[in-house]
Amino acid sequence: MKNMGVSQETVKDMAIGARKLLKTDFAVATSVSPDQMVDRDKASGNQLDSSCFRKEVICEKHVFRNDRNTNINRFTLAALNLLRNR
Repeated sequence: MKNMGVSQETVKDMAIGARKLLKTDFAVATSVSPDQMVDRDKASGNQLDSSCFRKEVICEKHVFRNDRNTNINRFTLAALNLLRNR
């Protein structure tokens, strides 16, 4: 996970924190790499998704090379799919 801007551990901690704060069984956290944020129209994208189900925490990395709007949609579906699979 080099040069991702936000580490895998940070994204996992975000999901755990959200689950605890909201007192839910499930939580999802995401982070987009800095290069996706620098140029809103740039065709790039790295994202870490993490889901937390009680004590189980899973993190995945996704790389999509489309326009920003397409990437946002794909990242959203990837995060929801990660949660669905749990």
